[in-house]
Amino acid sequence: MRDQYAGDISDLLKFAFLRAIAGDDKAIGVGWYYNSTHDGLQDGRHREYCGEKKWESLDRALLTALKELSGRSVDALEQLPIWPAGTRFHRVPVPSRGNRHAWTGEMQTALQDSGIVFLDPDNGVGSASERHTTVAEVAAMRQSGRVVVLIKFPGRTNHAQQIEEYHSLLQAQTGALSVVTVRTCVSVTVVNKAGLLRGVPRIRWFTIVDADDVSTARARQFAQKLNAIEKCKAEVVCASGKHA
Repeated sequence: MRDQYAGDISDLLKFAFLRAIAGDDKAIGVGWYYNSTHDGLQDGRHREYCGEKKWESLDRALLTALKELSGRSVDALEQLPIWPAGTRFHRVPVPSRGNRHAWTGEMQTALQDSGIVFLDPDNGVGSASERHTTVAEVAAMRQSGRVVVLIKFPGRTNHAQQIEEYHSLLQAQTGALSVVTVRTCVSVTVVNKAGLLRGVPRIRWFTIVDADDVSTARARQFAQKLNAIEKCKAEVVCASGKHA
């Protein structure tokens, strides 16, 4: 997570998802996988949702808070009034090389009492890098009574195969008892080469590792809310590959 992305449409979706899964009975822990540098890309600009009333039905309090975000930084996100009591954060920058094991141990300690741990690297699960969490780090965050939440930006083709392989990887290499993913597709506004505005679908997956009945039911409720919003789609997929 980089400061340039703070307050983007991805934050609206992922924080709404976390708040939905947490309800009134689970404390949230956020592992930012923080990187203080700008990656040179033009990503993170999609804040048009701030002027779209339709998002109130997803999470009105969150929408209001993100509209009033004091600055484009992870620190500003942590100061938002939308976090449940007991929320913890780990914002130590991801090591570029070496000391990854020690850094992971620090994150475990910082988020120790969290019933939900959300890992937020730039590019999801992959090899050890500044942009990825690893399956070993996902496994390290698992503990009894906790769910671990991941974000993934899938490739453009063959999503059915991608999600089956993704779920299989998580189960085989983290020991996850269950895996549930909410696949979302939300239209964002971009400017094409002719200078015209057009809507482009953006796909994000939110995966719950060790999903229990409560978190799965709350994930379904989140998907239902998102499906009711114009130009948004969501579906819940369990590790078996079946849609819920």
